[in-house]
Amino acid sequence: FPGVPFERKTKKWTDIGFQGPDPGTDFRGAGAFGLSHLCYFARNKPREFAAARESGYPVSIAGLNLTMMLYQVLGWGFKKVVVSSDKKKAL
Repeated sequence: FPGVPFERKTKKWTDIGFQGPDPGTDFRGAGAFGLSHLCYFARNKPREFAAARESGYPVSIAGLNLTMMLYQVLGWGFKKVVVSSDKKKAL
């Protein structure tokens, strides 16, 4: 938010597509790579980012979901652990 002092928790985060006033809760899965993805989009495609934001499209959470899809396709991120009676195995 240019010209506005940084606030961790504010309703303004929902204006750019986060689910709530604390964007940290939306970054749990995508982490720093998700933040990098959103910053790249905002810096390199400012008109598209602004248009998506003004349309009411939840651009931030959608971007983080895309990052998570990339994680899945590339096999990165957390592995699901199945607990059976005899042993644990990662899928």
